[in-house]
Amino acid sequence: MLHKNGGLLLFLTGLCWLPQSQAGEAGGRVTDPAMASALADRHVSAVYDEETARRQRPWQIKDNGDAWILIGRPPEALGGNITIEIAKRDGAVIQLSHSK
Repeated sequence: MLHKNGGLLLFLTGLCWLPQSQAGEAGGRVTDPAMASALADRHVSAVYDEETARRQRPWQIKDNGDAWILIGRPPEALGGNITIEIAKRDGAVIQLSHSK
């Protein structure tokens, strides 16, 4: 967007949103951050590839009550970071986004 007064050029962050996966996909409860991290790697590898998942580590992990929210490390090169929300009850992906 070009601002009339200052000629400021703004770039918006692109987000890729994926639908919620089927409940029970991962099977069992996700009881700790280590399990959430392993599932995030698995889901991200399935959507992108293993290298993309590896570059997001270490995940910043937040306990959000009924879900784990994992935020990937922005890579040194262009590419953005991944945020994934995983249900504690069954390991299903609630939301997966990739900023650029």
